Amino acid sequence: MPASSLIDILPEEQTVYLKMDVRSNLDLMGQIFNQKGDFGGMIGEAMARTDAVLVALTIPEDESREFSVVASGSYPKGIIESRLKKDKTWKKEKKGFIHWKNEEMGLQMFFPEKNVIALSNGNIGRIADRISAGERYSLPRELRHELDISDLVFFMPDPGKEIMSSVGGGSRIYPIRMIWVTMYNQSMDVVFLMDDEENAGKFSKVARLLIAALMMREEVGDIKELRKNMKVFVDGKNVRLEDIPVSTEDLQKIFAGSLAGAVE
Repeated sequence: MPASSLIDILPEEQTVYLKMDVRSNLDLMGQIFNQKGDFGGMIGEAMARTDAVLVALTIPEDESREFSVVASGSYPKGIIESRLKKDKTWKKEKKGFIHWKNEEMGLQMFFPEKNVIALSNGNIGRIADRISAGERYSLPRELRHELDISDLVFFMPDPGKEIMSSVGGGSRIYPIRMIWVTMYNQSMDVVFLMDDEENAGKFSKVARLLIAALMMREEVGDIKELRKNMKVFVDGKNVRLEDIPVSTEDLQKIFAGSLAGAVE
């Protein structure tokens, strides 16, 4: 199943959504699961068979983390369930839908369809409900395309509440509907989807300062290179920022710190 379809399985109203090609982001995956080497037992075996992972993360005000994961790959469901049955920490649950629960790890797992695994530390029923509803998110066509072709993509719907309002009053001044980011070759591109073309034009004039403030807050990237190389374009409601000097290691720092708190 392509990543552009897997994204529709994840729960609604999350803080951030992340798509990773596992083979291109092994270090990041290891940090997320707080493990080294094979990421620890059965999870490591699953990752070795995985092509892409999509994560939805909620970061509420009390700082507790809730995450949901869907992964596509080559999964022999019979073998995996056989391993689960032998592991006393995993219990099979049949209420509502068949899934597995591990109280010690605080995780839930189920198999929505062939070659797809779903994992959550919150309410995995939300994933099951999304699948039953069969609804698709209203995402820009360009973003769905990036989910299929890029190794690392993340996006934030209605990002002002958690992200932009803390840096220069971003969302309070400019109504940002969505942000999405594509990472490649030690730099990244960012697209801000605004509510209308007029606000896109206004926001483009301060976008460079806003990105610089975010980089300084997170202590990532090279501000000098940002000022020299970053390009800003306006395309309808989109404000596109290209060639932002942020490395893969910087993103590992940002995401591993957020996601690791959910799986400790």
